Amino acid sequence: MYEMHKQPENLTDIGSASEIDTGETIADVDADLLNAESLDSYSDEDISCDPADIPEGEFGLPGLPPSGTVTERPMPPRVPIYGVRIHSDNSVEHIEVPVSVAAREAQRLTAERQKILETYTPNRQGMDIERVDQFLREVGVVATDATIEVFDEQRAAVMGTLGRRDAGQHGTYIQSIDVAFTFRDHRLEELNGVPHSDMVRLHELVHSGGAFTTVFLDTGERRTVRDIYGGYVTRLYDGSMINRFIDEGVPQYLAGKYIAEKLDMPGGLARLPEASVRLANRSVGTLVVPSQYMIRMGKEKVGIIPAGFAGAAIGRLIDRDPALLPAFVHGMHDSEAHKEVIGRLNAISPGLYGDLRNNFNDYSKLGFARGAAYVCGILGIE
Repeated sequence: MYEMHKQPENLTDIGSASEIDTGETIADVDADLLNAESLDSYSDEDISCDPADIPEGEFGLPGLPPSGTVTERPMPPRVPIYGVRIHSDNSVEHIEVPVSVAAREAQRLTAERQKILETYTPNRQGMDIERVDQFLREVGVVATDATIEVFDEQRAAVMGTLGRRDAGQHGTYIQSIDVAFTFRDHRLEELNGVPHSDMVRLHELVHSGGAFTTVFLDTGERRTVRDIYGGYVTRLYDGSMINRFIDEGVPQYLAGKYIAEKLDMPGGLARLPEASVRLANRSVGTLVVPSQYMIRMGKEKVGIIPAGFAGAAIGRLIDRDPALLPAFVHGMHDSEAHKEVIGRLNAISPGLYGDLRNNFNDYSKLGFARGAAYVCGILGIE
Protein backbone atom coordinates (compact mmCIF):
# COMPACT_ATOMS: atom_id res chain seq x y z
CA MET A 1 0.00 0.00 0.00
CA TYR A 2 1.34 3.38 -0.99
CA GLU A 3 0.05 6.32 1.00
CA MET A 4 0.95 9.36 3.06
CA HIS A 5 -0.04 10.06 6.65
CA LYS A 6 -0.16 12.77 9.24
CA GLN A 7 2.07 12.32 12.22
CA PRO A 8 2.11 13.70 15.76
CA GLU A 9 5.60 15.16 15.50
CA ASN A 10 6.80 16.79 12.31
CA LEU A 11 10.00 15.51 10.78
CA THR A 12 11.86 18.62 9.71
CA ASP A 13 14.71 18.88 7.27
CA ILE A 14 17.85 20.32 8.82
CA GLY A 15 20.27 19.61 5.99
CA SER A 16 18.95 21.55 2.99
CA ALA A 17 16.30 24.02 1.95
CA SER A 18 13.74 21.24 1.67
CA GLU A 19 10.71 21.06 3.94
CA ILE A 20 9.15 17.76 4.89
CA ASP A 21 5.42 17.77 4.27
CA THR A 22 3.27 15.72 6.63
CA GLY A 23 0.88 14.66 3.90
CA GLU A 24 -2.74 13.82 4.47
CA THR A 25 -4.46 10.81 5.94
CA ILE A 26 -6.88 9.30 3.45
CA ALA A 27 -7.66 5.82 4.71
CA ASP A 28 -8.00 4.29 8.14
CA VAL A 29 -5.05 1.95 8.62
CA ASP A 30 -4.70 -0.40 11.57
CA ALA A 31 -1.53 0.89 13.20
CA ASP A 32 -1.83 -0.75 16.62
CA LEU A 33 1.51 -1.74 18.05
CA LEU A 34 1.26 -5.34 19.13
CA ASN A 35 1.87 -6.32 22.72
CA ALA A 36 5.11 -8.28 22.66
CA GLU A 37 3.75 -10.67 25.29
CA SER A 38 1.14 -11.93 22.82
CA LEU A 39 3.94 -13.01 20.46
CA ASP A 40 5.96 -15.09 22.91
CA SER A 41 5.27 -18.29 20.99
CA TYR A 42 6.81 -16.72 17.89
CA SER A 43 9.96 -15.38 19.54
CA ASP A 44 13.19 -15.24 17.56
CA GLU A 45 15.36 -15.47 20.65
CA ASP A 46 16.50 -19.05 19.97
CA ILE A 47 16.72 -18.88 16.18
CA SER A 48 20.12 -19.77 14.79
CA CYS A 49 21.83 -17.46 12.35
CA ASP A 50 22.21 -20.46 10.05
CA PRO A 51 19.01 -20.62 7.98
CA ALA A 52 19.30 -24.39 7.74
CA ASP A 53 18.90 -24.63 11.51
CA ILE A 54 15.74 -22.51 11.75
CA PRO A 55 12.84 -24.68 12.96
CA GLU A 56 9.75 -24.72 10.77
CA GLY A 57 7.15 -22.22 11.93
CA GLU A 58 9.49 -20.23 14.16
CA PHE A 59 9.38 -17.14 11.99
CA GLY A 60 5.67 -16.43 12.20
CA LEU A 61 2.42 -18.29 12.04
CA PRO A 62 2.96 -21.79 10.65
CA GLY A 63 1.79 -22.69 7.19
CA LEU A 64 3.59 -20.23 4.95
CA PRO A 65 3.56 -21.06 1.23
CA PRO A 66 5.58 -24.18 0.41
CA SER A 67 9.20 -23.89 -0.54
CA GLY A 68 10.15 -23.63 -4.18
CA THR A 69 11.15 -20.99 -6.67
CA VAL A 70 8.12 -19.51 -8.37
CA THR A 71 8.71 -18.70 -12.03
CA GLU A 72 5.09 -18.47 -13.14
CA ARG A 73 2.06 -17.14 -11.32
CA PRO A 74 -0.79 -19.57 -10.65
CA MET A 75 -3.86 -18.99 -12.72
CA PRO A 76 -6.36 -16.66 -11.07
CA PRO A 77 -8.42 -16.69 -9.04
CA ARG A 78 -6.63 -17.72 -5.89
CA VAL A 79 -8.52 -20.91 -5.14
CA PRO A 80 -8.09 -21.65 -1.43
CA ILE A 81 -5.53 -24.44 -1.18
CA TYR A 82 -5.64 -24.92 2.56
CA GLY A 83 -7.52 -23.71 5.57
CA VAL A 84 -6.62 -22.57 9.04
CA ARG A 85 -8.43 -21.76 12.22
CA ILE A 86 -6.82 -18.91 14.13
CA HIS A 87 -7.59 -18.94 17.84
CA SER A 88 -7.73 -15.89 20.09
CA ASP A 89 -4.21 -16.60 21.36
CA ASN A 90 -3.02 -16.55 17.72
CA SER A 91 -2.33 -20.27 17.70
CA VAL A 92 -3.14 -21.90 14.37
CA GLU A 93 -4.91 -25.15 13.58
CA HIS A 94 -5.06 -26.46 10.02
CA ILE A 95 -8.53 -27.45 8.89
CA GLU A 96 -9.98 -29.18 5.86
CA VAL A 97 -11.70 -26.89 3.38
CA PRO A 98 -14.97 -28.36 2.12
CA VAL A 99 -14.87 -28.74 -1.66
CA SER A 100 -18.20 -26.95 -1.99
CA VAL A 101 -16.91 -23.96 -0.03
CA ALA A 102 -13.70 -23.75 -2.07
CA ALA A 103 -15.69 -23.91 -5.31
CA ARG A 104 -18.13 -21.24 -4.15
CA GLU A 105 -15.40 -18.88 -3.07
CA ALA A 106 -13.43 -19.45 -6.26
CA GLN A 107 -16.52 -18.57 -8.28
CA ARG A 108 -17.11 -15.43 -6.23
CA LEU A 109 -13.53 -14.22 -6.57
CA THR A 110 -13.48 -14.95 -10.28
CA ALA A 111 -16.63 -12.87 -10.75
CA GLU A 112 -15.23 -10.04 -8.62
CA ARG A 113 -11.98 -9.99 -10.58
CA GLN A 114 -13.70 -10.10 -13.94
CA LYS A 115 -16.10 -7.33 -12.99
CA ILE A 116 -13.38 -4.89 -11.94
CA LEU A 117 -11.23 -5.60 -15.00
CA GLU A 118 -14.19 -5.12 -17.35
CA THR A 119 -15.54 -2.02 -15.63
CA TYR A 120 -12.43 0.16 -15.62
CA THR A 121 -10.22 0.87 -18.60
CA PRO A 122 -6.63 1.55 -17.49
CA ASN A 123 -5.33 5.05 -18.19
CA ARG A 124 -1.60 4.53 -18.72
CA GLN A 125 -0.95 7.60 -20.83
CA GLY A 126 2.67 8.70 -20.41
CA MET A 127 3.53 5.84 -18.04
CA ASP A 128 6.59 3.71 -18.76
CA ILE A 129 4.93 0.35 -18.30
CA GLU A 130 7.58 -1.74 -20.07
CA ARG A 131 10.55 -0.20 -18.23
CA VAL A 132 8.96 -0.88 -14.84
CA ASP A 133 7.99 -4.42 -15.81
CA GLN A 134 11.48 -5.11 -17.16
CA PHE A 135 13.07 -3.83 -13.95
CA LEU A 136 10.88 -6.12 -11.87
CA ARG A 137 11.84 -9.10 -14.02
CA GLU A 138 15.51 -8.22 -13.58
CA VAL A 139 15.28 -8.21 -9.79
CA GLY A 140 13.22 -11.41 -9.74
CA VAL A 141 9.74 -10.16 -8.81
CA VAL A 142 7.04 -12.39 -10.31
CA ALA A 143 4.29 -9.78 -10.53
CA THR A 144 0.65 -9.93 -11.49
CA ASP A 145 -0.25 -8.93 -15.03
CA ALA A 146 -3.62 -7.59 -13.91
CA THR A 147 -3.26 -3.88 -13.20
CA ILE A 148 -5.66 -0.95 -13.24
CA GLU A 149 -4.32 2.59 -13.51
CA VAL A 150 -6.89 5.39 -13.12
CA PHE A 151 -6.75 8.95 -11.84
CA ASP A 152 -7.45 9.45 -8.18
CA GLU A 153 -10.95 10.86 -8.62
CA GLN A 154 -12.03 7.32 -9.57
CA ARG A 155 -10.52 5.67 -6.50
CA ALA A 156 -13.70 5.62 -4.42
CA ALA A 157 -15.72 4.32 -7.36
CA VAL A 158 -13.23 1.51 -7.99
CA MET A 159 -13.30 0.39 -4.39
CA GLY A 160 -17.08 0.77 -4.31
CA THR A 161 -17.36 -1.60 -7.26
CA LEU A 162 -15.55 -4.17 -5.16
CA GLY A 163 -17.67 -3.41 -2.12
CA ARG A 164 -14.59 -2.38 -0.15
CA ARG A 165 -13.69 0.66 1.90
CA ASP A 166 -11.43 3.31 0.40
CA ALA A 167 -7.96 2.04 -0.39
CA GLY A 168 -4.49 3.46 -0.03
CA GLN A 169 -4.13 7.03 -1.13
CA HIS A 170 -2.20 6.28 -4.30
CA GLY A 171 -2.26 2.53 -4.74
CA THR A 172 -3.20 -0.85 -3.36
CA TYR A 173 -2.88 -4.53 -4.19
CA ILE A 174 -5.80 -6.86 -3.51
CA GLN A 175 -4.41 -10.33 -3.10
CA SER A 176 -7.59 -12.40 -3.28
CA ILE A 177 -8.34 -11.21 -6.83
CA ASP A 178 -4.68 -10.61 -7.78
CA VAL A 179 -5.12 -7.07 -9.09
CA ALA A 180 -2.77 -4.11 -8.50
CA PHE A 181 -4.31 -0.62 -8.53
CA THR A 182 -2.56 2.70 -9.19
CA PHE A 183 -4.50 5.90 -8.47
CA ARG A 184 -2.74 8.62 -10.39
CA ASP A 185 -2.54 12.01 -8.69
CA HIS A 186 -2.78 14.98 -11.07
CA ARG A 187 -0.98 17.36 -8.71
CA LEU A 188 1.86 15.00 -7.83
CA GLU A 189 2.38 14.08 -11.48
CA GLU A 190 2.59 17.79 -12.28
CA LEU A 191 5.20 18.26 -9.56
CA ASN A 192 7.18 15.04 -10.02
CA GLY A 193 6.32 13.94 -13.53
CA VAL A 194 4.49 10.79 -14.60
CA PRO A 195 7.27 8.64 -13.05
CA HIS A 196 5.50 9.28 -9.72
CA SER A 197 2.71 7.01 -10.89
CA ASP A 198 5.25 4.54 -12.28
CA MET A 199 6.77 4.42 -8.79
CA VAL A 200 3.39 3.73 -7.19
CA ARG A 201 2.63 1.02 -9.71
CA LEU A 202 6.04 -0.57 -9.11
CA HIS A 203 5.49 -0.56 -5.35
CA GLU A 204 2.14 -2.34 -5.68
CA LEU A 205 3.49 -4.85 -8.20
CA VAL A 206 6.22 -5.82 -5.74
CA HIS A 207 3.49 -6.53 -3.20
CA SER A 208 1.84 -8.76 -5.78
CA GLY A 209 5.04 -10.80 -5.95
CA GLY A 210 4.36 -11.98 -2.42
CA ALA A 211 0.93 -13.47 -3.05
CA PHE A 212 0.75 -17.08 -4.11
CA THR A 213 -1.82 -18.57 -1.78
CA THR A 214 -5.23 -17.74 -0.47
CA VAL A 215 -6.36 -19.38 2.72
CA PHE A 216 -9.74 -20.35 4.02
CA LEU A 217 -9.87 -18.62 7.39
CA ASP A 218 -12.03 -19.81 10.25
CA THR A 219 -11.64 -17.96 13.53
CA GLY A 220 -14.61 -19.70 15.06
CA GLU A 221 -16.66 -16.57 14.48
CA ARG A 222 -16.59 -16.27 10.70
CA ARG A 223 -15.76 -18.36 7.67
CA THR A 224 -14.31 -16.48 4.76
CA VAL A 225 -11.47 -16.33 2.30
CA ARG A 226 -8.91 -13.96 3.67
CA ASP A 227 -5.23 -13.37 3.10
CA ILE A 228 -3.32 -13.96 6.31
CA TYR A 229 0.01 -14.47 4.58
CA GLY A 230 0.87 -11.75 2.09
CA GLY A 231 4.51 -11.02 1.43
CA TYR A 232 6.02 -10.56 4.88
CA VAL A 233 2.84 -9.48 6.64
CA THR A 234 0.95 -11.86 8.89
CA ARG A 235 -2.55 -11.01 10.08
CA LEU A 236 -3.46 -12.07 13.58
CA TYR A 237 -6.77 -13.14 15.09
CA ASP A 238 -7.87 -9.59 15.82
CA GLY A 239 -7.11 -8.45 12.29
CA SER A 240 -3.96 -6.54 13.22
CA MET A 241 -0.77 -7.09 11.28
CA ILE A 242 2.87 -7.71 12.11
CA ASN A 243 5.99 -7.34 9.94
CA ARG A 244 4.70 -4.22 8.18
CA PHE A 245 8.10 -2.51 8.28
CA ILE A 246 9.81 -5.11 6.11
CA ASP A 247 6.71 -5.69 4.00
CA GLU A 248 6.47 -2.01 3.03
CA GLY A 249 10.22 -1.42 3.04
CA VAL A 250 11.12 -3.95 0.36
CA PRO A 251 8.73 -2.50 -2.30
CA GLN A 252 9.82 1.06 -1.56
CA TYR A 253 13.50 0.11 -1.58
CA LEU A 254 12.98 -1.30 -5.08
CA ALA A 255 11.03 1.79 -6.11
CA GLY A 256 13.92 3.97 -4.92
CA LYS A 257 16.43 1.74 -6.70
CA TYR A 258 14.42 2.08 -9.92
CA ILE A 259 14.35 5.86 -9.65
CA ALA A 260 18.03 6.24 -8.81
CA GLU A 261 19.42 3.67 -11.23
CA LYS A 262 16.96 3.10 -14.08
CA LEU A 263 15.85 6.72 -14.32
CA ASP A 264 19.32 8.00 -13.34
CA MET A 265 17.80 10.29 -10.72
CA PRO A 266 19.86 9.92 -7.52
CA GLY A 267 18.19 13.12 -6.32
CA GLY A 268 14.86 11.38 -6.53
CA LEU A 269 11.69 12.59 -8.20
CA ALA A 270 12.18 15.74 -6.11
CA ARG A 271 15.36 16.35 -8.18
CA LEU A 272 17.37 17.36 -5.15
CA PRO A 273 21.00 18.35 -5.68
CA GLU A 274 21.99 16.42 -2.55
CA ALA A 275 22.38 12.64 -2.61
CA SER A 276 20.75 12.50 0.81
CA VAL A 277 18.68 14.60 3.17
CA ARG A 278 19.21 14.95 6.92
CA LEU A 279 15.99 14.77 8.93
CA ALA A 280 15.65 15.48 12.62
CA ASN A 281 12.93 14.67 15.13
CA ARG A 282 13.08 15.11 18.88
CA SER A 283 11.95 11.54 19.60
CA VAL A 284 13.79 9.84 16.72
CA GLY A 285 16.97 11.87 16.46
CA THR A 286 18.71 12.57 13.16
CA LEU A 287 18.23 10.37 10.11
CA VAL A 288 20.07 10.55 6.81
CA VAL A 289 17.67 9.47 4.04
CA PRO A 290 18.81 8.97 0.44
CA SER A 291 17.14 11.52 -1.81
CA GLN A 292 15.75 8.81 -4.09
CA TYR A 293 12.92 8.37 -1.57
CA MET A 294 11.88 12.04 -1.64
CA ILE A 295 9.07 13.51 -3.73
CA ARG A 296 7.85 17.04 -4.38
CA MET A 297 4.76 18.01 -2.41
CA GLY A 298 4.80 21.60 -3.64
CA LYS A 299 7.10 23.95 -5.50
CA GLU A 300 9.11 24.56 -2.32
CA LYS A 301 8.16 21.43 -0.36
CA VAL A 302 9.67 17.97 -0.38
CA GLY A 303 7.93 15.01 1.22
CA ILE A 304 8.43 11.38 2.09
CA ILE A 305 5.87 8.63 2.60
CA PRO A 306 6.12 6.27 5.59
CA ALA A 307 7.41 3.45 3.39
CA GLY A 308 10.29 5.72 2.34
CA PHE A 309 11.83 5.40 5.80
CA ALA A 310 11.40 1.63 5.72
CA GLY A 311 12.85 1.47 2.21
CA ALA A 312 15.88 3.48 3.27
CA ALA A 313 16.44 1.09 6.19
CA ILE A 314 16.14 -1.96 3.94
CA GLY A 315 18.73 -0.32 1.68
CA ARG A 316 21.11 0.10 4.61
CA LEU A 317 20.74 -3.58 5.46
CA ILE A 318 21.36 -4.62 1.85
CA ASP A 319 24.46 -2.40 1.79
CA ARG A 320 25.74 -4.39 4.77
CA ASP A 321 24.81 -7.77 3.22
CA PRO A 322 24.11 -7.60 -0.55
CA ALA A 323 22.80 -11.18 -0.54
CA LEU A 324 19.77 -9.85 1.31
CA LEU A 325 18.38 -8.33 -1.90
CA PRO A 326 17.49 -11.60 -3.66
CA ALA A 327 16.55 -13.12 -0.33
CA PHE A 328 14.11 -10.28 0.40
CA VAL A 329 12.54 -10.61 -3.06
CA HIS A 330 12.10 -14.37 -2.97
CA GLY A 331 11.29 -14.42 0.74
CA MET A 332 7.94 -12.80 -0.03
CA HIS A 333 6.64 -16.08 -1.43
CA ASP A 334 9.14 -18.80 -0.58
CA SER A 335 9.58 -20.17 2.94
CA GLU A 336 13.22 -21.19 2.45
CA ALA A 337 14.16 -17.72 1.23
CA HIS A 338 12.13 -16.27 4.10
CA LYS A 339 14.26 -18.28 6.49
CA GLU A 340 17.37 -16.98 4.75
CA VAL A 341 16.19 -13.41 5.38
CA ILE A 342 15.81 -14.24 9.06
CA GLY A 343 19.22 -15.85 9.25
CA ARG A 344 20.98 -12.99 7.48
CA LEU A 345 19.28 -10.29 9.54
CA ASN A 346 20.03 -12.12 12.77
CA ALA A 347 23.65 -12.54 11.65
CA ILE A 348 23.89 -8.75 11.46
CA SER A 349 22.45 -8.51 14.98
CA PRO A 350 20.90 -11.32 17.05
CA GLY A 351 17.11 -10.99 17.15
CA LEU A 352 17.03 -8.22 14.52
CA TYR A 353 14.35 -9.90 12.41
CA GLY A 354 12.04 -10.36 15.38
CA ASP A 355 12.57 -6.78 16.51
CA LEU A 356 11.65 -5.40 13.08
CA ARG A 357 8.69 -7.76 12.79
CA ASN A 358 7.18 -7.11 16.19
CA ASN A 359 8.05 -3.54 17.13
CA PHE A 360 7.58 -1.28 14.12
CA ASN A 361 4.07 -1.88 12.83
CA ASP A 362 2.80 1.67 13.22
CA TYR A 363 2.22 2.69 9.60
CA SER A 364 3.08 6.38 9.90
CA LYS A 365 6.06 8.56 9.13
CA LEU A 366 7.02 8.70 12.77
CA GLY A 367 6.46 4.98 13.31
CA PHE A 368 8.59 3.91 10.37
CA ALA A 369 11.17 6.62 11.08
CA ARG A 370 11.65 4.98 14.47
CA GLY A 371 12.25 1.67 12.70
CA ALA A 372 14.79 3.29 10.40
CA ALA A 373 16.54 4.90 13.36
CA TYR A 374 16.69 1.52 15.08
CA VAL A 375 18.32 -0.07 12.01
CA CYS A 376 20.84 2.78 11.78
CA GLY A 377 21.67 2.29 15.44
CA ILE A 378 22.21 -1.44 14.93
CA LEU A 379 24.50 -0.74 11.97
CA GLY A 380 26.37 2.02 13.76
CA ILE A 381 25.27 4.66 11.26
CA GLU A 382 24.85 8.18 12.57
